[in-house]
Amino acid sequence: MSTVHHAERRTRLGRVSRRDRATAHPGGGSTRWGLAILIVMVSVYVQTEASNFLTEANLQTIILNVSSLLIAAAAMMRLVVAGNVDLSIGGQLSLLSVLSALVARDTGSAVLALAVALGVGAVVGLVNGVAVRLLSISPLIVTLGLSFVYFGLAYAFSDSSAVFGLPTTFLELGLSRFAGIPTPVVIALIYFAVCAFLLTRTTGGVRRFAIGGNASAARSEGINVDRAMLSDFVFMGFTMGIVAVLTTARIQSGSADIGVNFELETLTAVIVGGVAFNGGAGRPLGVFLGVLLLGTIDAAMVFLGFADYYQQIAKGGILLLALAADQYARHRARMRTSAATADQGGKAKTHAARLGEMQLDTPSRGTLAARVDGISKNYGAVQALRDISFDVRYGEVTCLLGDNGAGKSTLIKILAGTLPPTTGDILINQSEEVDLQKTDNPREAGLETVWQDLAVCPNLGAAYNLALGNEPSRIRVGPIRVFDRKAAEEAALKRLASIGVNLSDMFRPLSDLSGGQRQSVSISRVVSEDVKIVLLDEPTAALGVHQTRNVVALIKELAESGAAVILVSHDIDIVQEVADHYVILNRGALVADARAKDMTPQKLVHLMAGLVDTEQPEKPTQLATS
Repeated sequence: MSTVHHAERRTRLGRVSRRDRATAHPGGGSTRWGLAILIVMVSVYVQTEASNFLTEANLQTIILNVSSLLIAAAAMMRLVVAGNVDLSIGGQLSLLSVLSALVARDTGSAVLALAVALGVGAVVGLVNGVAVRLLSISPLIVTLGLSFVYFGLAYAFSDSSAVFGLPTTFLELGLSRFAGIPTPVVIALIYFAVCAFLLTRTTGGVRRFAIGGNASAARSEGINVDRAMLSDFVFMGFTMGIVAVLTTARIQSGSADIGVNFELETLTAVIVGGVAFNGGAGRPLGVFLGVLLLGTIDAAMVFLGFADYYQQIAKGGILLLALAADQYARHRARMRTSAATADQGGKAKTHAARLGEMQLDTPSRGTLAARVDGISKNYGAVQALRDISFDVRYGEVTCLLGDNGAGKSTLIKILAGTLPPTTGDILINQSEEVDLQKTDNPREAGLETVWQDLAVCPNLGAAYNLALGNEPSRIRVGPIRVFDRKAAEEAALKRLASIGVNLSDMFRPLSDLSGGQRQSVSISRVVSEDVKIVLLDEPTAALGVHQTRNVVALIKELAESGAAVILVSHDIDIVQEVADHYVILNRGALVADARAKDMTPQKLVHLMAGLVDTEQPEKPTQLATS
């Protein structure tokens, strides 16, 4: 690559980073600065009516009153971003408040009370997650039902009475000060900052945005969506343990009524703060401002002498305005789709250098790469695949063909590891000395897939989408890995350039791009030095002429570089141009397994259409396994 090109790329990277810095955030560009303006306007107005509103003491009181809400919002934000919600946290707060108060009163140990609150909270969160997973219905409904259970348990344990007589060591958790600031406020600010960092700067946080944007796509990229959901519910319960202890200590009693409407307050703060209710978008700063706005409104209503029900009206109105603002923002985003343009006019003469200096670490051409051994798949009484067996070799293009309903997509899912077969095995070899092995994670064995439905997260940009499942990181501390945005952007630029595409912003959400651009992002996943086996499911379906030729050239170069390529396509011209080997299915059965040189165009078409009766599939000329 020329020095000039490197310089141009560095300049462009810097320009995008400064000009569109907000779009690099996985949660989108909005930081809800309008909420800050509203907070200032309300505060100034109330100050003119009541001169002691903006005093240091009152501001500390406002922040202290919302400290528990801020802590809960930090965990709820993570949950909602990933497309879930927990409406049981009010019941959790009541139950954990009563339990921690009873333990503190009866044992005199603040440490034991805290441990019980945190431990029981985590268990309650696990119960919620398992229930959502097993029932497979909306978490809103499941957690709403569990909320009644937790409230009932709180009243049962407390005998419908407040729990008093708490030890001083326990009360100090809510009443003490650190450097002149109430301890709950210090804890809330630190906890929220840590949660914000984990959500926006780590690989785990990026995965939450991906799951919220398209859980199926995240799953196809090797992300364990169910485990992420369970951990988020457990974290929510653990957080409610902290909230329960601090709130109980601050009001100096445990009560079953303490959590009434708390879940609605928390969810309102999160939604007003800009987190999309259906997941995939949101900024911690917006949530922080949402919490402050609710606290400011509560204080303003008290100072102005309004009844409590006016506070509820004001909060409901703000929530509706926030939802309306989100809908307007989405409308404007759709109108701005044309702003993200792509240069898709790759020239044929550049194809020879498409992969540049990239070398694939694969065994020599013709070596066995994978064996499909007796694969069958049943959906109840329907048999989608029946005893499918064939071999795939390095340095060759195997075209998997058949009419609609032949079972091609089902077989691709099994090959990719996203769908288990009813019977049979997928065996992969990664060495010159053929050693076929089963693998639970085909991606770790170097297998990459381009799906017919693209399997991309529309809320994230190309840099994030192309990094999913194998995210680059700058720092690693135990299970926490800090996401490396610069490395992800440079990798995305390189991959997209390999198929002749140049997006103006690697972080702009794919929902703002054209269908062809989204497909180009999906296709570019296979351009990696770690790739050994490539699965392409109708990769040219939504592409124009130039992009189609780029993809065809990429297929050839991948095979020439040593990768084993499995291509599903209905385009006969492309198939005949690239194929070394044909595998043809018809109604779930294998009807041909033949070398391309032994197949005439007419016979190929007839086999694909099911016009040739074959008792036994045609077999290719046998090759050495190594």
